[in-house]
Amino acid sequence: MAEVQQPPLNWEASASATHPQISSTLPPEVETCLKNARFLHLATCDALYPHVSLMNYTYLPSTPYDPSPVIIMTTNPSSKKTLNLINNPRVSLLVHDWVSHRPPTRVPDPTRESSPPPQATRSSLASLLLNINTSALSSISATINGTARIIDKGSEEEAW
Repeated sequence: MAEVQQPPLNWEASASATHPQISSTLPPEVETCLKNARFLHLATCDALYPHVSLMNYTYLPSTPYDPSPVIIMTTNPSSKKTLNLINNPRVSLLVHDWVSHRPPTRVPDPTRESSPPPQATRSSLASLLLNINTSALSSISATINGTARIIDKGSEEEAW
């Protein structure tokens, strides 16, 4: 049986120069970040414009269907990101390992608005984004470039 050729992973650590590293495996600190973070940013692109989405995901070092690391995300089949992936499966992921918290700015000056403004915290989505965005520092921020694969509806792999 021939050895399965794994596609190279392309990653760039935030503390490095702006020259990506090509590897068949993820560095341990990126793998740890993927195991611990709750969200990542998924960038897709149609022919002209990039599209970025905040996504919840599941990271698996391998599956019964793929020996390479896998990041599983779900979305509406008619979403902009799905339409982009059908036409262009190349993606970029940005994952952070947040380690500290910066409280919102409350400016006592009545001529200035606080950050965020009070109306921005009225919905659960706004609160979620506020909590994500008020985290100021990270121990790692990594960009991972790769190719997405849409699993066939009703397939054994989807059921798994």
